[in-house]
Amino acid sequence: MPLSPRIEKFSWGKIVVEGGAIYKDAKLFPGGSREWNWNETGTNHEDGIQPADVDELIKNGAKTIIFGCGVYERLEVNEITKKY
Repeated sequence: MPLSPRIEKFSWGKIVVEGGAIYKDAKLFPGGSREWNWNETGTNHEDGIQPADVDELIKNGAKTIIFGCGVYERLEVNEITKKY
């Protein structure tokens, strides 16, 4: 199974991923990465990361998921997502 790409550099609003991809917010999973658009699932700081946000990661073979909650740790993780 392929590994998830590494984060090479992180700063406010910029994530540089192994291989040169640059994102504002990102999803990393075994064998790839992509821009994470919160609008796809209705994610916001208060309601938190939604179960639908992790579906793609699981479908791509992720066994462990690490949630980044932002520089100021304002992004919540929905309780349903934690159980999921």
